[in-house]
Amino acid sequence: MFYVRAAAAGLFSAAALGFIWPYIPLSGFLLFFIALAVGYVIGEAISLSVNRKRGPGLQAIAGVSVFLCYVIRSLVESMSGNFLNTFLNPYGLIAAALGIVIAVGLLRRN
Repeated sequence: MFYVRAAAAGLFSAAALGFIWPYIPLSGFLLFFIALAVGYVIGEAISLSVNRKRGPGLQAIAGVSVFLCYVIRSLVESMSGNFLNTFLNPYGLIAAALGIVIAVGLLRRN
């Protein structure tokens, strides 16, 4: 039951943040700060949905949720352009990786 709640929280927060992310008027180096915030918010949403439990399964859900958020962001940003160019942007991929690290780190056992 915890995994279902975690997946629902992760998907909901990923979808919401994925649609908002392209409209934040920051780019370049500041893109990394947005990705850190996205990873933190998704990790916290999952953590709160399962009463602050932690573990590898929840880490996987968090990582997939942040990646899904990045895919949604790329789809929204490339509505009139080429999806692959937007998705394979090196800065965007690095930012997504940083977001995944933050989200997974929040759900690690100490």
